[in-house]
Amino acid sequence: MHELTIAREMVRVVKDSLTSEQLSRLKRINLLIGRATAVQEDCLRFGLEAMTKDTPLSRAEVSIEYIEPLFKCKTCGEEFKSEDWFYSPCPKCGSFGCDLLKGDELSVASVDLE
Repeated sequence: MHELTIAREMVRVVKDSLTSEQLSRLKRINLLIGRATAVQEDCLRFGLEAMTKDTPLSRAEVSIEYIEPLFKCKTCGEEFKSEDWFYSPCPKCGSFGCDLLKGDELSVASVDLE
């Protein structure tokens, strides 16, 4: 379950970015997660809950914005989206040589304070 490690790192980023006074006013943690990371939301939320128990962060709501994968074909340059990001041939030329442009994000985008 790599979500626990991800949760621990996200908590560290938030704690390191805010003062004690700001932590006490923390209302929401806004996350960006690319679908290609295969992060399971319920496991991540469980990890965040475990990592923030009995801390000021435990009161914070967690908001997740998902980023859909966007590919670019190395052969013809076509940019395309695909639901199946493990098996994504280019819809224009059929090539499997594609780069992932978006969809692998995994970050704390921002926090909201009261």
